[in-house]
Formats: sequence, structure tokens, C-alpha cells
Amino acid sequence: MRYYFSEIKANDSAYEIQFIVPGFKKNEITLSATPSYLYVAARNKTNLYSDKIKLNSSVDIENITSKLEDGILYITVPKKTQEAKSLSIEIK
Repeated sequence: MRYYFSEIKANDSAYEIQFIVPGFKKNEITLSATPSYLYVAARNKTNLYSDKIKLNSSVDIENITSKLEDGILYITVPKKTQEAKSLSIEIK
């Protein structure tokens, strides 16, 4: 079997990432993130797969979500939202 990174799409609010990991159960897959990388590791009795994706500083790693469905791991990496701020500017 072959396991590999499949696709990444960006929209206004998030990055949508898919990994094809047939034959792995949810408890055999580990996801972790740092401010710089998203790590995917899958291991069972006969197979081992690992990969990483470089993240940019505009992502919100604390709110990453994922689901495993029909051998595809779907990962949503939200983009940070910046609220508009009102600032007073001193005139010199």
C-alpha cells in the first residue's frame, strides 16, 4: 500500500489538507503541530508513514481539527483572524 500527502487547498479562513492513509485506524495516527510545522505519523504492525508540512505564521495551531474517513485523513488548519483596531495617533 502507498501512503502519501494528497492535497492542500486554501480558502479565506483555513487550509484544508488531505493525506491518503488506507489501512490505518484512528488510534494508529498521530498529529502534532508547532508554530512552524504540522507533523503526521501513522504506524501499525506492517506499515509506517510520516510526513510534515511547513506552516506559515498566519495559522492558528490551537484550533486545528481532523477526521479520518474512508482511508483519507482530513485536516483543517485555520488561519488567524486579526480584528481591526482603532488607534489614537499623537500629532507632534
